[in-house]
Amino acid sequence: MRPPDGVEHQASAPRAPDTEGGIESTQTMLVDTLRAAARAAASSRENAMPLLMPSAVFTVPAGARALSAAVALAVIAAPIGLRATGPSRAQSGAPAAIERPALIPWPASVSMAPDERFSVTKDTVIEVTPGQPQLRRIAGVVADLVWAALETRLAIRDAAPAPVPGAIRLEVEPASARPEEGYDLTVTRDAVRIAARTPAGVFYGVQTLRQLLPWSIELRGVRPFAVSVPAARITDAPRFGWRGAMLDVARHFFSPAEVKRYVDLLALYKINRLHLHLTDDQGWRIEIAK
Repeated sequence: MRPPDGVEHQASAPRAPDTEGGIESTQTMLVDTLRAAARAAASSRENAMPLLMPSAVFTVPAGARALSAAVALAVIAAPIGLRATGPSRAQSGAPAAIERPALIPWPASVSMAPDERFSVTKDTVIEVTPGQPQLRRIAGVVADLVWAALETRLAIRDAAPAPVPGAIRLEVEPASARPEEGYDLTVTRDAVRIAARTPAGVFYGVQTLRQLLPWSIELRGVRPFAVSVPAARITDAPRFGWRGAMLDVARHFFSPAEVKRYVDLLALYKINRLHLHLTDDQGWRIEIAK
């Protein structure tokens, strides 16, 4: 609105929310609502609606129904009004909480940098330590994982001596002091590096990288879409050498695809033993040719 002639317009600073005034306003509104409902109950007793039951007939006045609705409205509106009048996190100046990634099991050491992300694009390459055929198989798992989102298969090649920007680097360092299945995962804005003493450690590092990817990766749904990973430094090693799960195929039937999916989910959570319950009194699931 334009100010009158001769009156200088001055911009005022935004006022902080008046919490006490907001609470009083909410309380006044609720009291008025309850009073109006009480008046409606007193004036409409003659307008009773019969409520049929199997053995008797009861009447519920329309005003009582209005009073019940008003009380329910008051119970719902009170906390909403209090929340609306309170200062928000941004207004109060409190720092925003860093979202904890959904890593299961939780690694031994996790350091996140949420302001930085590594973008996985069609130009991203996967580099592996030369002379490690198992690493190429693991690299194929990574390529298959993001293929649906990118609609292309990432290139896999032997790693150069020096790290290359824009690459996912899988390294085996046999001389390192890491545990057999331990790994280090480093994600920066320019690259991703997973280093371990054995290929098994690299594989479990890939599973942690998989959990850092967008959840839509697992759905194989609408595509293509952007894929990125938050910057992080993660160090982990299993506490127990035997981490098993059982699948009861003696009492229940599973297709080969269902068993493979089960094994894939076990690997995602770093479970390294599959117990197939093959025999029981209900069935014997071992084929015997004779």
